[in-house]
Amino acid sequence: NISEDVAIGTVILEATAVDIDSGLNALLNYTITGGSGVDVFLINDSFGAIRTNTDLDFETMTFYQLTVSVSDSGAQSRTDTAIVNINVTDVNDNTPKFSPMG
Repeated sequence: NISEDVAIGTVILEATAVDIDSGLNALLNYTITGGSGVDVFLINDSFGAIRTNTDLDFETMTFYQLTVSVSDSGAQSRTDTAIVNINVTDVNDNTPKFSPMG
C-alpha cells in the first residue's frame, strides 16, 4: 500500500531477483514491461527499485498493476516476470462541498 500523497520519486518497493550464475550471466536488468501503471512508475534497471514518476490520486486510481521483467546479461539471455500490485490509499485532501439547495 502507498499513500496518495507521497512525493514524486519516492521508492515504493524493491523488486529483487537472484541469478546464481556468475559474471555477465548474473548481471541483472529490470524493466516494467506492462500493466496499468507503466507511465506512473519507474524502475531502476540495475537494482529493481520502483518509484513514483507522477503524483498519485486515490480519487482517480486506487490500484495499479505492473508487469516487471528481469533479464540476465548472458549471451543467451534468460528472463523472468512478476506481477506487482500497488494499492493507493486515501488521505484527507478534498474539501467538503455543499450541493446546490433550492
